[in-house]
Amino acid sequence: MSASAGGSENFWGALPDLARALAIQVGVLAGLWLVAQQLPRWVAPPYPLWAWVTAQAVLAAGVTLLLRLPRWWVWIQLLLPVVLGVAVWLQLPLWAVLMSLVVLWLLFRNALSEQVPLYLSNATTRKALCAAAKTLPQPVRFMDLGCGLGDAVVS
Repeated sequence: MSASAGGSENFWGALPDLARALAIQVGVLAGLWLVAQQLPRWVAPPYPLWAWVTAQAVLAAGVTLLLRLPRWWVWIQLLLPVVLGVAVWLQLPLWAVLMSLVVLWLLFRNALSEQVPLYLSNATTRKALCAAAKTLPQPVRFMDLGCGLGDAVVS
């Protein structure tokens, strides 16, 4: 193996998962664009949106599996083109799509740096925690490191 090949492998591995996932989507999109340039030779246009969206989603998810990104990225790679395709099909305004991406970023931004997504506790879990805390000798003090929105600590 040459030094440059090892260097590029290290470069890819050093990238955050988000950058690798985005590179996969862009790479698949570029490949599909090249296919779209040659497709009229064999199949007359127009081509349905759902076919392109499906190809983008399946190919991006497949490449994500091949490159061994964490499994949850496969689902993101599969769903993102579908959601954007539905937005185009519904003719949603661009600001609505951008606002959705901002909300997703606000909810999951810690997953980018800490590799821990936001998991919120449901009411059943909060009740179980309260019941368990009551069985501890009093006074009890504890710290919940990762309390989401703080619902479990407050209840």
